[in-house]
Amino acid sequence: MRFFDKLFKRNTPNQTAETGLHLKADTIEAILKSHEQLRGIGKNLIGLRLFVLPKNQVEELAYERLLLENSFKVELQRALDNQFVQLADNWTFSYEIVSSFPENSAKINEVLAIQLLDKGSVKHKEATLTTLVGKTWKKSYDLQPKAGALNIGRGKNPVLESGRIHTNQVAFIDPTEETLDAKIEEINRHVSRFHAAIKYDANQMKYCLYLAKGVFTNGHNTKILRGESHDEQKIDVNNDQIAYILEDNDQIQFNRKAVLEFRLKA
Repeated sequence: MRFFDKLFKRNTPNQTAETGLHLKADTIEAILKSHEQLRGIGKNLIGLRLFVLPKNQVEELAYERLLLENSFKVELQRALDNQFVQLADNWTFSYEIVSSFPENSAKINEVLAIQLLDKGSVKHKEATLTTLVGKTWKKSYDLQPKAGALNIGRGKNPVLESGRIHTNQVAFIDPTEETLDAKIEEINRHVSRFHAAIKYDANQMKYCLYLAKGVFTNGHNTKILRGESHDEQKIDVNNDQIAYILEDNDQIQFNRKAVLEFRLKA
């Protein structure tokens, strides 16, 4: 029997392990019981974000499997409707596996915390990108929620392999554009002509990094470095179909050479 089959198999009279079905019901019930104030928010409720602090890897996999299902949001909405909780028509549900609960979340139990997003509480933050290693045309770049995607690459208007002339808003200087010393030139060459883009996701209220198509398959190594040096996470950016959420003080590393720092404005 496969691992997930074992994890989510139905109970028999002699089995007491919680199934995926029970986990879904228990999670929805926990959300409803712990947030009576949901009823008072009305149509201003535009989003619900769940934070999961799993006790072990098995529990983490169980919640990942549960919360990734589209049916979870559908059943949660049905349960909220039954409790006369009015939701905005385009309300969003998201979740995050965490190592500690965020300060702006409300703890439900030892595993779950929640953040309610209403129209009055949503504050879309501006951010900055600062060049730490390598040389860009500007030392820092402002990021704004409504500004659209900012492309990152080498050169202001490089010609891509397809022949298309591309525009990078965050541009590492190409040696054909300006004379660079040998060390900086070598660092900048490790950034692809179009390497990645950053765009604000209004639903998640986060800035996200998107890898350009073909960058990973062409051998480029891209990482997000998160946390302090003694407890640093290295997140591989290797899928151009995924939005990689950026957190305050993250560093984006290109081929172990060039580095940009992402910071949220206060």
